[in-house]
Amino acid sequence: MENVVLHCCMGAPAIHPVAGPAGPVIDLGYNLQQATSVTTVPNAYDVYLFYDVRYAASTTGANRFRAPQAPPSNRSAVQTGGQHWSCPQAGEAWGSITGSFMQQYNYGQGKTTFNPSDFPPAGPPNTTPDARTTEDCLFLDVYVPKKVLDSVGSGGPAVPVLVQIYGGGYVSGSKDLNPSGFFVRDQEQGGNGLITYISKFGGNPKNVTVIGESAGGGSIMHQITAYSGANGPAPFQKAIIQSPGMEPQINDGQRNTDYANFLQLAGVSNVAQARQLPFTTVHVANVKQIYNAPYGQFAYGPSADGTSAPDLAAKLLLNGKFDRSVAVVVGHNVNEGIGFTNPFVQNDTYFKQVIGSWIPARVATARVFDGSQGYTDQIGRTDKALTELVFTCNTFYLDKAFNNLTHAYLFAVPPAIHGTDIPYTYYSGASSNDAGVQVAVNMQRYFLNFARTGDPNGKDVVAWPAYSSAAQVKVFNTTGNLRMQRDDVANERCNLWEEKL
Repeated sequence: MENVVLHCCMGAPAIHPVAGPAGPVIDLGYNLQQATSVTTVPNAYDVYLFYDVRYAASTTGANRFRAPQAPPSNRSAVQTGGQHWSCPQAGEAWGSITGSFMQQYNYGQGKTTFNPSDFPPAGPPNTTPDARTTEDCLFLDVYVPKKVLDSVGSGGPAVPVLVQIYGGGYVSGSKDLNPSGFFVRDQEQGGNGLITYISKFGGNPKNVTVIGESAGGGSIMHQITAYSGANGPAPFQKAIIQSPGMEPQINDGQRNTDYANFLQLAGVSNVAQARQLPFTTVHVANVKQIYNAPYGQFAYGPSADGTSAPDLAAKLLLNGKFDRSVAVVVGHNVNEGIGFTNPFVQNDTYFKQVIGSWIPARVATARVFDGSQGYTDQIGRTDKALTELVFTCNTFYLDKAFNNLTHAYLFAVPPAIHGTDIPYTYYSGASSNDAGVQVAVNMQRYFLNFARTGDPNGKDVVAWPAYSSAAQVKVFNTTGNLRMQRDDVANERCNLWEEKL
């Protein structure tokens, strides 16, 4: 792999190597960036780690709540990184009970009726940022195999680039959509900077793959549909989109309410006043608002802005308004929605209230509890709706939009809840015959083949056919691993969601 992939992270990094001596300095034009450290990947090769590489101007002061600007020139000192700056983070109160709820519910085999008194109350929100938290946080990290960087300037081949966009519900791990984030535009700024300067690290700007799970996958969907595809190709050629998550934000009344609530929590009446506030005041308002988000929600999420996001990504895909040049691998887990399902849903009225908070007046009234639809109670019904609406239908929208030429997969290793595929995607232990390890090894082989060539197939893996009109998905599981089966989200419900959004 040392001649294969140069890895960049936007948001929280995927790996945390042990630091060694500092490395070489890269001239990026606007600044001089030194490798923070060099580390040895176990049983493999040396890697230069460039932490905290600035890709945009500070987002403090007059730049708060504004689209990102190009980074200023600062060549007076060598930038060494290593501060591990973190964008403001926030968490939801409901997250404190999800683990206990899922264990007790056991997918309808356990307890099916819950009351708030069944769970300990959530503690107060943590409004004190740690020392790494800063509003000025548009940085990325670059991981470069030493052999690759050492060959720059001596005729060595440029290598494929893998860019990870972190998840976190658009409110943690990165600066996507908390009150001070600009989502598509922040990521666009990072992507364009990457294309401009990645060759300095030995990367090939014409062979870039983005990978993201959950909000990271949803972010990639929005990059593919940005500006309706009218601003030219995306700053990448390939995408690995895992469990793309986004809660449809079409309720303008709710968005206006969220805006007003933020201003109230910040103690101001408009954005101009909020721009003048100390960072700590804005941070506390952000934390409190997201902490009090409705169950399964995050207060903020992607919505149409008329420019970078002319419409919801699903609608843009449906209407052919996207960058068709991107090659796509896309997948989802079996049980995506249960971790976001409100355990207190007990009747039709509450079900409509939960689903209708995203799509008012567009909630189906049909209900069948005989198990034929995959559920036997209201919690299971809500789980099914959330799974499809927020996660799995998004994969089907991509498959259809790209004329069924995608390579699609289903992650089914029990419990296969949202996010449990990530340890397999980034597994770094030794290879063995263990069934779980083999899932990780095969996933990584497919993904690396795709990053190299745009095709996950290769001599080291079982054939992976395209999605096709047969709606085929590759199954990653500890039993029946790598078989093909029909995609269960290729259904009329997903078609209906897409049309009615």
